[in-house]
Amino acid sequence: MNKNISKIENQKGFTLVEVMIAVGLFVVVMVFGIGSVLSTNSAHKKSQSQRAINDNLSFVIEDMSRNIRLGSNYRCPIDFSGGINPTSLYEFTANITDATAQDCEIGDESLTLSFDPMNANFDDPADTSDQMAYVIYDSAIYKASASTYDGSAHTFIRITSPEIFIDMQKSGFTVIGTESTGTQPRVIVRLSGTVTYKNITTPFDIQTTLSQRLLEE
Repeated sequence: MNKNISKIENQKGFTLVEVMIAVGLFVVVMVFGIGSVLSTNSAHKKSQSQRAINDNLSFVIEDMSRNIRLGSNYRCPIDFSGGINPTSLYEFTANITDATAQDCEIGDESLTLSFDPMNANFDDPADTSDQMAYVIYDSAIYKASASTYDGSAHTFIRITSPEIFIDMQKSGFTVIGTESTGTQPRVIVRLSGTVTYKNITTPFDIQTTLSQRLLEE
């Protein structure tokens, strides 16, 4: 009996210093671990937001590419750089006296592009009531079509997010081939600008050439 008591009394445990060191190491590891998790989560959220902005820019390019390819009678009717506010498609088409196809000079890009979309009145190219239009205005891209109706007017809708800045001096539309029977009409779209998120600015330059899918007669 006494031998058993002696064995129990002689067993040693952790000293106070050892416990404090162990707890301290545990706290340090947890702090670094939690900090790493929070940092990764923050980076993931920033990445998701940046991706959403980039997806918006990709959507704009895809939307323009699809509609322009399926359209016809391309033209650059007016220039909004003088301060005209593109609030209404009616106001826009009111400035079009001749909606037939026409070239826009290379090297002198226009900030506006209008055309007859798919399902438009192809029998009357001069009809201005069935237009689709893209406008670069106030460092953004706007779109309007005969199907965009708010009850009173065909309005232009901004399709680029606020984080996307379009450089109006370096962006625009060029139309070629509408005046030649041997050349398929095509539109050159050039977009230059920046994407800003969390005070980080990333420049971009995009140029694409879109050929009319409808064969010239």
